[in-house]
Amino acid sequence: MQNKHFILITSGILKGRKISVLSSQITRSTKARVADSFFNSVRQILKNSVFIELFGGSGLMAIRAISEGANTAHAIECDKSSFEVLNENINKTNQALEQILKFQNFKILNAHFGDTFILTPKIVANNENIILYADPPFDIRQGFIKIYDACQRLLASLPKDKIKLICIEHLSAAKLPENIGEFALIKQKAFGNSTLSYYKIL
Repeated sequence: MQNKHFILITSGILKGRKISVLSSQITRSTKARVADSFFNSVRQILKNSVFIELFGGSGLMAIRAISEGANTAHAIECDKSSFEVLNENINKTNQALEQILKFQNFKILNAHFGDTFILTPKIVANNENIILYADPPFDIRQGFIKIYDACQRLLASLPKDKIKLICIEHLSAAKLPENIGEFALIKQKAFGNSTLSYYKIL
């Protein structure tokens, strides 16, 4: 059985809360400076948005999105062990939100078990004002060959009128295109081996 570690939420209404992470997810979890940069970039548009974390892991980004101002957040995970941790984190955070907000301006987190390539279009279809965050398993890992190509096909197929912004966290060595469907690359920021690429409709 894998050991659990904890990551601290450092800002927003959930500041100070600890999020459980499996030991195998430590290297996959979005580094603090990458997460900080992302939320600094989207803070102005995050309020009242629906945030979808396509590869949920522990749910850290979805939980932080709620902490930073999103109305609703969804985290999708296909690995059973990871989903158990994700679901535990989501349930505990929803309980904390009830106490913090006293049911006023109530926010809700949702955990989804399954294939993001099937579930994401369904979640998008039922929501608006969406921010998508995709942190796919690195392309070099066994079993995830061509994951970036698959992500691009998925994102290109989504209805553009529902999505405010797409952010992809990826290996800096992986060069993403200027356009994904009708979404145009507007910004990139590198953090060593990881890069954030932002897309939106112009």
